Amino acid sequence: MAYYDDVMKNARQHGIPIDEKEDDDDDNPLSDPSLEKTTDYECCCGCITVSIPNDSSTASRRSSTHVTKISCLAYTLFCFILVFLFLLVVSPWVRQRIPVTPTGPYILVEKHLGHKFLDYYTFYDGPDSLGSAGYNIYVSKQAAMKKWNIFRFINQTKETYYSSKIVSNVTNMKEESEQDEIQNFGVNKSDTQYPVSQNKEDTEEEVLIYMSSAARYEDDKGRTNHGSNAHTPLPRASIRLEGRRRFNRGLFILDVQHIPVGCGVWPAFWLTDEANWPNHGEIDIVEGINYQSVVKTALHTRDQCSMYAHVPVHAKTGTWDWAYGIPNTYTGTPDNRTQKEADNCWEFAAHQWYNQGCVAVSSEEGTLGSSFNEKGGGIYVLEWDPENRYIKSWVFLRSDIPQNLLDVIQSHSSSSASRSMPKVNPIPEEWGVLPYAYFAIGQATGCSADHFVNLRIVFNLAFCGNVAGNRYFGDCPNQSKLFRVKNDNPISSCVEWIKSDPEELDEAYWAIRGVYVFERSLQWVSK
Repeated sequence: MAYYDDVMKNARQHGIPIDEKEDDDDDNPLSDPSLEKTTDYECCCGCITVSIPNDSSTASRRSSTHVTKISCLAYTLFCFILVFLFLLVVSPWVRQRIPVTPTGPYILVEKHLGHKFLDYYTFYDGPDSLGSAGYNIYVSKQAAMKKWNIFRFINQTKETYYSSKIVSNVTNMKEESEQDEIQNFGVNKSDTQYPVSQNKEDTEEEVLIYMSSAARYEDDKGRTNHGSNAHTPLPRASIRLEGRRRFNRGLFILDVQHIPVGCGVWPAFWLTDEANWPNHGEIDIVEGINYQSVVKTALHTRDQCSMYAHVPVHAKTGTWDWAYGIPNTYTGTPDNRTQKEADNCWEFAAHQWYNQGCVAVSSEEGTLGSSFNEKGGGIYVLEWDPENRYIKSWVFLRSDIPQNLLDVIQSHSSSSASRSMPKVNPIPEEWGVLPYAYFAIGQATGCSADHFVNLRIVFNLAFCGNVAGNRYFGDCPNQSKLFRVKNDNPISSCVEWIKSDPEELDEAYWAIRGVYVFERSLQWVSK
């Protein structure tokens, strides 16, 4: 290049005419790409440029080009890995500043219906817990279905979902073949409370979950059976179902047609973590005791969980249960002058019965027991929402179910009609009804949210024990006249009543339409 410049300079100095075509690259030998020393290749990720010498052989250039492309791909992969690691490190920092919280609309997480009901539960096999001390033994799935015939799937004709039929012939069902797992459910059509569709297209089968108990006896050879050739009574065979899934929040719906009732009868639908009780808490959604006719919701916890002065006055329609007649610690004399609302959830709360808990009571009669069953049952709802700092309870008879809740049940049911319906999720704010129970939990309350963690659903049916048994004399005056032990012990007297296997216990059964569990969806919340 220097030589060419010198020649052009000398020609100009001696006046030799030269036709200069500076802009014509075709006549300039130096503009030939083949004479360039290198060729630049930009990497596919656009981050680096690689140069390949032009004076190399064709084979060498091809090899270098191939190697360069591989290098670019490797570099691109390296860039993606760096970005991934960056996001992995930074995302926790982002989440701390833009938290995700369960404050969105409710979405379905489980529905326990029909023959799939037991997919969500296990059978507990063994005696009742020491805390309950019921006169019963819980049996396995096989024993409940085959030996004792106390768990069954029952087909019931469903003309409209809420036609409210009354179960009337459980005794006859006991006499049916134990080999039939699915049986017809006796109903008395004259007891139908609400209009029934006459359109045959609306008629379909609904599967109910039937759970009851059975008397157990031991014969002379030590064999346990129903008592045909036996004479020594044993604790009743009963059922306790324990949910497979654990919850830390949720909206729980129990659609029930019949709840166990009778003297000495103690059914419950509740949430617990018994292995860590009371540290993880307990929520009794529905708990029937003897012939009580008003539903209650109770919480049981460790220390420092009080509702006193933390529940808004107009947040609920129910009242607190009362504690009175507590025996003096030293003399044992009942203190009938001191009365206190049961608004402290701690098991050892002062001036409350041991483990009475904080108990909210509905203001409406007929929300539990015989009158509840005679009306075709209803729906119990518990909303456990620690993010919004409360636990609430509702009860709805068949004629009082809010439209949104009715649509929720119908759209998520197992019926053929529900498959074509748009799914509706619960919106408690649209129900237009205050809950009968309101418990304040979470920040700025008297009960931190960590009092209730890792809980699972439990269904059980106990007899007598520390609650129904202790109330036997007061709740069952007629029965206690016939069965009363000499030392006037209410629990022992209750046990003698249960041992007699009275016909009254035919009403001690569950008939469940379904259980639905919803949880609030997660939302980004900007601080």
